Amino acid sequence: MSILVATTIAPYKAMAGADESLAWLTFDLGAALPDEQVAYFAAIELDPRGMEPYGPFIARLVDQLGGAYWTFSMQTDATEVGTWDRLIRICTGRNMCQEYAHLHGYEWLLFLDTDVTPEPECLPKLLELNWPIVGGNVVKYGLHGRVLTDYPFPVEEHWNTAGMLLLHHSVYARIPWGTDPLVGMTDDPTYQALCDARLNIKTRVRHDCYGQHPNLIPVEHRKNIDHTRY
Repeated sequence: MSILVATTIAPYKAMAGADESLAWLTFDLGAALPDEQVAYFAAIELDPRGMEPYGPFIARLVDQLGGAYWTFSMQTDATEVGTWDRLIRICTGRNMCQEYAHLHGYEWLLFLDTDVTPEPECLPKLLELNWPIVGGNVVKYGLHGRVLTDYPFPVEEHWNTAGMLLLHHSVYARIPWGTDPLVGMTDDPTYQALCDARLNIKTRVRHDCYGQHPNLIPVEHRKNIDHTRY
């Protein structure tokens, strides 16, 4: 079995410090699955500063964990980091993660946001559901749904943050990331609505598999980042 742990990151996140950019790499998640292939990947957004903001990020991802990365850049008319402009970039990066996973033949793809700290045993716990789209419980989001009783641990059926979302190849190779601003849907519910509509697969969330997220403050109001777009 092969698993890719992936994220996407923008310069403002890299420059905001370790809590914003390195939490997802707190543990080597492959240690909990020593007989499986677990690798790391990041889609990195570049602005005119190039790779300069990413020194500690690359040191952990590549030098310590042997991970890989692709880069991309975007020019929009936004002058400041804001929700919808940010989501365009996040979705672009996540689609690159899926392309990388597909190109290299990974059976599973675990999305983690850079500021989410997963528990060390999250991969075997998520895989134990034996389901093609599985979320971990990022408690700050407070998401709940229909309780499923056919597992010996707490599982609910509802859309989940992609801050901690495990996808089988049969899902990530078919469903692209995007938003639906006409109805006010952001990236996470849009993706999982497409999974439901196109593949008839709903997300299952294991509620005793935790990811810690520092805050849910809208990006426009976060005081620890530089909002200026280069």
